[in-house]
Amino acid sequence: MPKIQKGRVPVKRAAELLNLSVLSVECGIVANALPIGCAWKNEGSTCYTYHISPKLLADYLGLTVEEVMGQTKETSNATETSSDI
Repeated sequence: MPKIQKGRVPVKRAAELLNLSVLSVECGIVANALPIGCAWKNEGSTCYTYHISPKLLADYLGLTVEEVMGQTKETSNATETSSDI
């Protein structure tokens, strides 16, 4: 599984959860047809940058943020416990 950055969902992960292609997710975000995040082009760039919100994607799919991020409650609790030590 690809490394998931805290605070955002990779487009590939969102595509898997939505059962869509990566291109469909990207186009859906650009066209504001998928209310799960945003896309923008930096000045002088021809490529979009995507931000997919774990909360928005979870709400859209009826899942928890942990499920969207590929974490189980056991994994989340273990992480919290080990960081508290």
